[in-house]
Amino acid sequence: MRIVYKLAAPLLAALPSCAASMMTAAEFAAHALPVVPVEERYAFVRRLSEWQEPRRRNPAARPSVTEWALPAAGWKIVLRADAGPVLKQTADDFHGYLESGMQVHSALESPASLDGWATMRHAIIAGTNAQMPGCGDALTAPKDYRIVAGPERIVVCGYDERGAMYGLYNLEQRMNLREAPFLPVALDTTRHSLYRARMILSGLGYMEWPDAYLRLLAHYGFDAIFASDYANANGVQTYSHQNNEHRSDPAAVRDLIRRASRYGIQLYCPVVWRHTGDAKAKPACAN
Repeated sequence: MRIVYKLAAPLLAALPSCAASMMTAAEFAAHALPVVPVEERYAFVRRLSEWQEPRRRNPAARPSVTEWALPAAGWKIVLRADAGPVLKQTADDFHGYLESGMQVHSALESPASLDGWATMRHAIIAGTNAQMPGCGDALTAPKDYRIVAGPERIVVCGYDERGAMYGLYNLEQRMNLREAPFLPVALDTTRHSLYRARMILSGLGYMEWPDAYLRLLAHYGFDAIFASDYANANGVQTYSHQNNEHRSDPAAVRDLIRRASRYGIQLYCPVVWRHTGDAKAKPACAN
């Protein structure tokens, strides 16, 4: 919010106070371009491809009477030793978020069991309903989660690992809104997923899915990507419904599946079969 206002303030000051909405595009540009920096073409692609957690902590922020503050040190993030890749990646991500974004130093611990989750102190415990008995009884479907937070502990219980992932991301969003590691004194919320899949195309370019971008998509709640395994006859990677015998590298598709799965993201591929009656006409998924 502060960044947006910082950019908008010079523009607002430069605009005439009367009937700004009556301006033509050329008149607006004449006022805007001298005070608003012009972004280099495709700069957004580089930012999204190399996205790193920014510093979000506002040193001036103070907790209200209904909030408590996560201390700068002394807490730990706890998940089971046999946690899967989604939860392990998310715990590492959340650890980095606290460190870089909120200037909160925490340790990572992986005990064999989370049976004592209800009595752990100064810990952020993340796991599934099966790993945390009695915590997620109201969770009914994949991606559901419950957060119970107070000055002694923060508990994130997911119906599955993706649910726990989204619970940790919800904590990040709450702290982002406050620009500080503040949470309600008695937070107890259960969230149910409304969609089976939230799918997106790449905003960078066809079949462009760097890890940093996949990670960012997961933070925004996308859990599926649409990526074709077809390629043009001339080798250009784009949709080719009329040349479906030309395929992209299967190893590249498998690599994308592997990388996306670390962020709880599924891959949807189109299957195209153009029936021509000749011997080459066959289902695209035949191999």
